Amino acid sequence: MIDPSTTNGKRIAMIAWAKKGDGEDDVAVFSGIADWDGRKLILRRQPDSASFMIPDEWLSRLKPVDDELRMMLFDAEYCFSVSVGVLDTEEDSVVFRKTGLKWPSSNKDAG
Repeated sequence: MIDPSTTNGKRIAMIAWAKKGDGEDDVAVFSGIADWDGRKLILRRQPDSASFMIPDEWLSRLKPVDDELRMMLFDAEYCFSVSVGVLDTEEDSVVFRKTGLKWPSSNKDAG
């Protein structure tokens, strides 16, 4: 597992995976600067209202970005992946995390 303190001040990318209505995979990348205060990791984005705390249980997903993927991940040094989707009315929303991020109309808008 990556020590979150090593990410502090570095560019980090969240790779969000979803399914389109036709069942095809969809992906968006959201990037920002890692802000580690010794207890929590925040993905700082502009505007600041787009920033969010990365839950502790996601920290084990952090990994260094391979050089050949760096450009696609907005020059991030570290990344992690999440799955996203529409909540079914019967699903317990307590197990899901709201980030406040908006799915981009095109991936070049996500960075």
